[in-house]
Amino acid sequence: MRKAFATFTFALLVSMAGLVPRAAAQSSGTWAIHPSKTAGEVELRLQASDEGDGNIDISRSVKLAELRGLTAAQMASASGGNVHFEIAREAGTLACDGYFRQQQGAGTFAFHADPRFAPAIQALGISGVDQRRLLSMAFVDVTTAWTRQMKAAGVQVETAKQLIEMRIFRVTPEYVRDLRSLGYTVTDPRQLTKLRIFHVTPDSIRSLQSAGYHPDVEDLVKMSIFKVTPEFIAQVKQLGYTNVPVDDLVKMRIFHVTPDYIRTMRSRGLKDLTIEKLVKMRIAGIN
Repeated sequence: MRKAFATFTFALLVSMAGLVPRAAAQSSGTWAIHPSKTAGEVELRLQASDEGDGNIDISRSVKLAELRGLTAAQMASASGGNVHFEIAREAGTLACDGYFRQQQGAGTFAFHADPRFAPAIQALGISGVDQRRLLSMAFVDVTTAWTRQMKAAGVQVETAKQLIEMRIFRVTPEYVRDLRSLGYTVTDPRQLTKLRIFHVTPDSIRSLQSAGYHPDVEDLVKMSIFKVTPEFIAQVKQLGYTNVPVDDLVKMRIFHVTPDYIRTMRSRGLKDLTIEKLVKMRIAGIN
């Protein structure tokens, strides 16, 4: 399905390439849409390029209701047809033209920045608000109200890039407050974004704390990446390894030192093995 969509999109964009004004590449580009796994939403991708300011290639799941002028019937058309729709945001409006057939669509867009937005967001202490950033801010729906809320939550956000990244990965004021209630006063936008990228949730933190662990932010990320879960910790504890440092738990996961592996080694008479020895055995290929 994705291969067919890619072929369809490429052919359509080639045929429409002349519609994108080269002189306005910062605020013009191409869009492509394919179905989302979430009901009532679609996967929307925008691409734009400019020799001076670099490229934009960004994808996001958006509600169909946000695509003003596009209907489910137009998207589902078996015979296909031309479409026009708009995405209206505080930062500006994306006017999109193109073609849809059987849930697959592609075309060109022009971005019209709202002249009131840049001064308003800059007045909140945000720098780097150029035309390229404005387009991304519109696409991910950065607003002045949300920016104020993030600052009120204590987040030290200073640049448009930071706002865009936090919005992409759904860093919310509620998330920041939840972290604080669990003992984590995180004010760095990069740390907040990293926590969201690696799926560190308030629930996962509570579970680790219930297991007796209070890791710092970097350790939370490592534990999430390598799936050091409360269940894994409990299994290791049942085998006699208590209060294992986070770094050792991470090494166990990296080198596949599993509870089954430990039991197998013990069944062969290798008892009282430290985690360090188990890791070295795994690295040496002792199975």
